[in-house]
Parts: sequence; structure tokens; C-alpha cells
Amino acid sequence: VTEPVSTATAQNAKERMQRLAAGFPLGARAWRDTLLALPPGAPADWTDVTTGATLRAADGTLRAADLFRSLPVALLRSRD
Repeated sequence: VTEPVSTATAQNAKERMQRLAAGFPLGARAWRDTLLALPPGAPADWTDVTTGATLRAADGTLRAADLFRSLPVALLRSRD
């Protein structure tokens, strides 16, 4: 049996991840025009479950600068 995570616990975990991410390459300055190619037929709309950010693929790619804007990792879930 799993118990729901409280909002305070989730916020605390997010803050810890952001502190850990401080030394990693983040955002447009680090990733510039790097693109992540999605498999053919992949959905266009995604949510990063670690940050809540929504992303939209263009021409079958996601911008790494958007994907890694605040953390050096992303866990994507399709919104389609």
C-alpha cells in the first residue's frame, strides 16, 4: 500500500533536486540549439513529471534547452 505524497514533501524534494542541479548544465546557455529526436509517430505534447513543465515537439524533436531548463533530468509523460 502506498500513501499519497503531501504537497510539502513534494516541494521539499523539488527544492533538494534544484540545489543538486546547480552544478549541471541547464537551460539555453548550456544546451543552445541541441535537439532531442523523438521516435517516428511519437506524440507532440509532453509533461515533465519532475517539474510540471509542458513541452511541445516541433518536427519530431524537443529542445534540450526547454527539457533541461531547471533540472539536468526529465521524466516525460505523453499528454496525447
